[in-house]
Amino acid sequence: MKKKGYFALSIALTVAILAGASNTSIISYACEKDEYLVVTENKDVDVKNISKLQADTIEKKDDVMCVEPMSCVSASGNIDLRSNTINYKDEWNLKMINAQNVNSYNKNKIKVAVLDSGIDYTDSINVVKRKNFVDKYEDLEVIYEDITGHGTSIASIMGAKYSDNTCVKGVNSNIEIYSAKILDENNMASMDKVIEAIYWAIDENVNIISISFGTNTDSKALQLAIKEAYNKGILVVAAAGNKHADIIEYPAAYDEVLAVGGVNSKGQISSYSSISNKIDIYAPGEQVKTLGAFDGEAVVSGTSIAVPHVVGVASLLWQKDTAKTNDFIKQLMIASANYNSVGKNIGVVDLDSALKMFDTFKCESNVTLKQKNALPINTSVLYTNSAIDYVTGSWCGNEHQETVTIASKKKLNFADVALLKWGAVYSDKSENLKGMTTNPYFHGYNKKKDYKTTKQDYNYLAGYIYLTRCALAGEINQDKTDLLNTTGNILEMDEKLSLIKFDGKEQFGDEWIKRSVLLGRANTNRNRSLLLLGMAMHAAADVYAHSSYTNVDGNWIYISHDSTDIKEADNKDFEPKRYASAKKIVQNVLNNYLQGKEGSVYDFVLPEEYYDGSYKIRNMYDYASEITELDEESAIILQGITR
Repeated sequence: MKKKGYFALSIALTVAILAGASNTSIISYACEKDEYLVVTENKDVDVKNISKLQADTIEKKDDVMCVEPMSCVSASGNIDLRSNTINYKDEWNLKMINAQNVNSYNKNKIKVAVLDSGIDYTDSINVVKRKNFVDKYEDLEVIYEDITGHGTSIASIMGAKYSDNTCVKGVNSNIEIYSAKILDENNMASMDKVIEAIYWAIDENVNIISISFGTNTDSKALQLAIKEAYNKGILVVAAAGNKHADIIEYPAAYDEVLAVGGVNSKGQISSYSSISNKIDIYAPGEQVKTLGAFDGEAVVSGTSIAVPHVVGVASLLWQKDTAKTNDFIKQLMIASANYNSVGKNIGVVDLDSALKMFDTFKCESNVTLKQKNALPINTSVLYTNSAIDYVTGSWCGNEHQETVTIASKKKLNFADVALLKWGAVYSDKSENLKGMTTNPYFHGYNKKKDYKTTKQDYNYLAGYIYLTRCALAGEINQDKTDLLNTTGNILEMDEKLSLIKFDGKEQFGDEWIKRSVLLGRANTNRNRSLLLLGMAMHAAADVYAHSSYTNVDGNWIYISHDSTDIKEADNKDFEPKRYASAKKIVQNVLNNYLQGKEGSVYDFVLPEEYYDGSYKIRNMYDYASEITELDEESAIILQGITR
């Protein structure tokens, strides 16, 4: 919302003076409308467009906890992509906190709420529940849930399970993660979403809340939510901030929160981390390897990245004895921190030291770094590695557009991945493209609403292949001669694609009041290419959501969005090998693009390991055969999956 601010107020004051009415300015000010956050005793969170006078009136109501002007939070970290593979043994961050050899298995699983940008679907991270608080991504598929990659990186540091496929090991893979998606494609969130997510986490009875974002605004509503969590026995861990100043952002600044700063691989405070002496503890926060988009890898930096290290250690300690309090875990980590570091008052979280102190440590009144001299000092050797240099430039400060080579000729950066993922949801949001029965080519479907009358099918594989051609070219109206004779009318795609306003804004539903199609980026061949590639990924993955069947008592029943059949089309846990197949194809779409290759029907042969007969896909073999003459082995595979 555009705010009138001081300009409008100065006009009102001028008019008041000239008119000789001393109270006119007060009346004008009181009538100015703005967005206010309203929180009730029942923990209902609402945003109202009201005047200051109306806000004051509402706040006096008995059932209202607080009313305050709206504010926003932003993520406290940056992400880079990289091409070279780094072996697990080289991950310095786990060595620094003495968590590299931990056996995390324990019957007690600690529940952690991650308030972030969402977490992409992956077998490596145990997400037991998801809640999306971002209205504009209301129906987001979990493969693309994390538009920016921030939340996925946070969760992977915290609890990724190491495997040959991911090559990333988290601090504690034994945790149960509750993902609250509050950050949008700009890693921003309005305060109401933050507070709603905190109360949701409280209702889910989590043990820890992880907050890798911050704000300079001291919000009463936020503080009340944090206190509520603390009083419920929840440990709240938050990033101190990235401004390298002697201040701590909120909510980390509140007494009930464990405030975390970041250090580099040399044990020094990172150049962007807050340097306040009120920071409770430090952890690795620079050039840390994590999971990235589509099960790839990324290098991350920021105090937001330090937070999951501390959360992981806290969960390992707490699972030893869940009867311990949040204060006990918080104070134990502060008391056992490693002070054998380069700077003063830099206590780096130390799992080994905390475990040794666990049985004898006594929880006192709030222990801070200022009181540290009254406690035994942990001065064991702090592991450092000055040779760490995963990427040419990390995305801190003004270096967000630094690129890293992914393949021989193609380059992607973090902003590119955000645009790519936005493309993957664009077809569901655009008024011109949404609806699988209106635009089947874009949604892995083969019928329109009028199918009963027309009996017209649409070859969804042809639609997918054509989108990959457009993506490689960065332009629509590409050659489609070989697709003209496939079922349907492939020419319809150009008609729809021509409506995309690459250089402008579109209306995306009621909650999107005109939005830049390219997320504010220039209308270049490269940016169009990334958006179109995301659309191709969406079309491929949707085949498994919109054209699949499940076996019920020997009968193949269509998996749909409505109640006439089985309403589980977008449920990743229903016939989960559909999602595993979709994820594998999405990864391959990206690999093909980076090598300059268009999509093909053989992409749908790749998930063969997941074609076990538990589900079928409508007409897949038939549509593939229309496009090309299949080799014998591929024909058998596709015949097996076809309904």
